[in-house]
Amino acid sequence: SRLAFDPEKDFEPVALVGTFPMVIAVSSTSSLHSAAEVVSAVKANGRSADIALPSTSARLVVELLKERSATPLFGVPYKGAATAITDVIGGQMPVIVDTPTSLRPHIAGGKLRAIAVTSSQPSSLVPGVKTVAEQGFAGFEVIAWNALYAPRGTPPQVVAALNGAINKALQRPETRQRLLELGFEPAGGPASQLADFTKAERRKWQPLIAAAGLKAD
Repeated sequence: SRLAFDPEKDFEPVALVGTFPMVIAVSSTSSLHSAAEVVSAVKANGRSADIALPSTSARLVVELLKERSATPLFGVPYKGAATAITDVIGGQMPVIVDTPTSLRPHIAGGKLRAIAVTSSQPSSLVPGVKTVAEQGFAGFEVIAWNALYAPRGTPPQVVAALNGAINKALQRPETRQRLLELGFEPAGGPASQLADFTKAERRKWQPLIAAAGLKAD
């Protein structure tokens, strides 16, 4: 609410660089094996489910799942991923929502089990894990993303040149591999596609953020 700039009016979209889903995970000793089972367990026992949330993006996952499932899920904010992951591995918290980058080492090490990804399609970042949408919540999608922008008023030919250079870089196998290692699905596309994508994200999330009372201050 106190930004010194307008993110929509003060920048020119250049290119979408990469996207990544959030991952819903539990301890490897948990009896839960899907997001659908989390919802079913809450409805069966009549109590809310505590979910560790190391970020605002994770909070959005829970708020959308609450809305779509009509289930009392309770997000517990954490200041960082390390403590949240430790609490889930140790059994103090039953579920966590976090990025693939944070969770993959613990999933690979057998301490955590991924039970859902929040993208609309299965992700190569967490292979073999079903999406929330595939588990009975059609249309469910939450992705985080990184993009490049230029100051408003940047000449169109400069934006076009930057967009072309970025897309060329994103086609290089070594660039794509490095982004995947960092936890990003490579994206790209024209600047107009980023502009449309951003508008769609705002339309999607503004009502939910307002209803949940979420603030970034």
